[in-house]
Amino acid sequence: TNYGDIEFLIYLNFFLGEGSPTRIVGTAHQKRTFYRLLTLVIFGIFDPEAPAPPSFEQLRQAYGVPDPDAFHLFRQAFELYAARQRRDATSPLRRLDDYVDFTVLSPGETVVPIARRRGDTPLGQVRLRPHPPGGFDVRIVLGDGRSSEKRMEVTPPARKETHIPAALRRGDLTSFVIWINGKGFLVDPSPEALTYLRRIGVAPVDIPYVFLTHVHADHDGGLLEKLLSWSRTTLIASDVVFRAFLEKAELITGHDFGHEGLVKHLPANPGPPLSIEVGGDTITVETRWNLHPIPTNGFKIGVAGRTFGYSGDTQYDPELLTAMRERDDLTARQYEDLKHFFWAADGTPRVDLLYHEAGIPPVHTDRRQLETLSPSMKARTFLVHVADKDVPPGAVPSKPPLFSTQALLPPTTQSREAILLDTMRLVSYLHDVPTHTLETLLRGAEICSYHRHALIVRRGPLGEKEPLHFFIIADGEVSVKEGGVVKTRLKKADTFGEWGISHQRGYRVADVVASRPCQCIRLSEAQYWWLVERHPAVQERVAKIRALLPRLEMARDRHRLQGRANVSSPLGLMTRTTSGQLAKLAMFGELRNLKKNQTVIVEGEEPDGFFILLSGHLSATVGGWVVGELSEGDSFGEIALLEGGKRHATIRVVSVDAEVLFMRTRDFRRLLETLPAFSWGIWEMAGRRRHTSGQSQAANEAKEVSPADGVRARDQGTANLGQHRPTSDYPPHNR
Repeated sequence: TNYGDIEFLIYLNFFLGEGSPTRIVGTAHQKRTFYRLLTLVIFGIFDPEAPAPPSFEQLRQAYGVPDPDAFHLFRQAFELYAARQRRDATSPLRRLDDYVDFTVLSPGETVVPIARRRGDTPLGQVRLRPHPPGGFDVRIVLGDGRSSEKRMEVTPPARKETHIPAALRRGDLTSFVIWINGKGFLVDPSPEALTYLRRIGVAPVDIPYVFLTHVHADHDGGLLEKLLSWSRTTLIASDVVFRAFLEKAELITGHDFGHEGLVKHLPANPGPPLSIEVGGDTITVETRWNLHPIPTNGFKIGVAGRTFGYSGDTQYDPELLTAMRERDDLTARQYEDLKHFFWAADGTPRVDLLYHEAGIPPVHTDRRQLETLSPSMKARTFLVHVADKDVPPGAVPSKPPLFSTQALLPPTTQSREAILLDTMRLVSYLHDVPTHTLETLLRGAEICSYHRHALIVRRGPLGEKEPLHFFIIADGEVSVKEGGVVKTRLKKADTFGEWGISHQRGYRVADVVASRPCQCIRLSEAQYWWLVERHPAVQERVAKIRALLPRLEMARDRHRLQGRANVSSPLGLMTRTTSGQLAKLAMFGELRNLKKNQTVIVEGEEPDGFFILLSGHLSATVGGWVVGELSEGDSFGEIALLEGGKRHATIRVVSVDAEVLFMRTRDFRRLLETLPAFSWGIWEMAGRRRHTSGQSQAANEAKEVSPADGVRARDQGTANLGQHRPTSDYPPHNR
């Protein structure tokens, strides 16, 4: 498993299991990392085991705490909600060892006692003994002497996502999308929300914004996956929440998301509103600090005179808030925000629609408190973060049905055209075509809707007067089939039909079928030639993609086969790329053909670009030592570009010949900036490669042999740069 998967189980065992700790077995390094993660998500920016409480200045530097008032509120919430050893406010706080019973793996046999509760007589033991290269011999011994043994292979999770148990999340809505002019703002993304959005055909590029209220697992469990999609996501969050997320993300993944450019941040701090331009309209975002165990925000979003509000996780309890104000635990501004952010003191609504959480008290709002709101406020309030069974039939406020939509502003013709123009700008070969040209194309285009399984293009010869068209997918998904076999799937902003116009007059080489309900922008042959006449580079790009895409797809498929053959190997850069994503790589790359023994890059030289091996086999040497090999689908040359130094290794062709896709430095950096999944894969691979190279060099130096002998050592099993197996105590960038 991975750190993120365990976080929610620890909450459940401790808070719903009457203080039961969760037994975890792992390495000493994993324990240190996981305890820091738990401190962040349970206690927030405070550490109860620190020698002394942090000062305001320390937390301002570390987390961007804006002022002493916010510091005081966070401290009060920490003291209010932290679990204590006894049921009184002066009792010492529970320590992390009360939440987790962590057994550290030993080099030999590790014995894990199993009991119903800590301190009870053990029911038995689980005995673990490492078995190279990455497994364990496991023996279960019961109290009566019976035992059972098996060998357990340990492999990294195929997907690094956090899934909340179904029985607990049924009907408990924590994620939703705010749509403004066709652009989605996904609030507190869960993995389930991303899955549902994919199923109904919402492309990642349709949701360019995420609002994060805080860093608990049921609110940020899908955020890493969303940030690492093949489209840039902007994270809207207060500085404190954002820095807490960066720390959590690095603990889970080993990646510095800020340094590696994996996330763009828009600060939404309490105080002056944040303004964002979305589809020609300016929206305003106002936030407040909530009353919750860790720093959390509620917010309001306003556009065109209408306002939506979301409470975020908070304890709305007027009596408690009044008592805290009387003790000066809250400032006047904090008190007003916590009581009257969404409605005035007389009950008059300040929002047109409100989603208010009603989770398990006291760290959430008791649903009955919201029943005391004014009738006009209750009529526009819906409950979230509460199970169906906890909301009686006919209750007001009620829960919004799953997948329901509340429309505050109707769509317009102008907003629809803006959405379609944005889609056209995403087409790889149209990225720099002027807006007025795209507008002219769109005015002459036809927007076609297709139901699932509808045949859009039929394979075979065209009729004598049958017109030719090319298509841009605006929504949904289509399958390209040959002989009934799906060759590839195309999604939003992918295109088809251009090659039939420019090179295959009168014949279609494949069927194109709607995989799910979809919409396409259909353009005529005359429009295509009009576009090419004004922008000849379009035809050159189409031809380039047509030539390189099949080679990239073949290299990707072979890379996937290698990954299936060795499931313990980390996924490579190419493994999860779609054909549309490969088309972007093709457009910015150039094909190079190489011969046996030809040198591709030389150790110590200045870097000029990045490479993907399409066919053939390469070797990597450092200081004359062979430190690894590269096979089809592997990429190389990234380390010097990332670090700004010289080439770290010499790469040479060892097969009869080879083909590589070469990408110049400027194009490589452009993809790093615009495609987070590409950037993630590059940094992950670079960290893994540095670790592997260091291991290989250390092993060679320990043998004290000549470079020629080093080559023979490679043949006996030195690390492969393309398919490295991580050590049991994971290296940086592959935790």
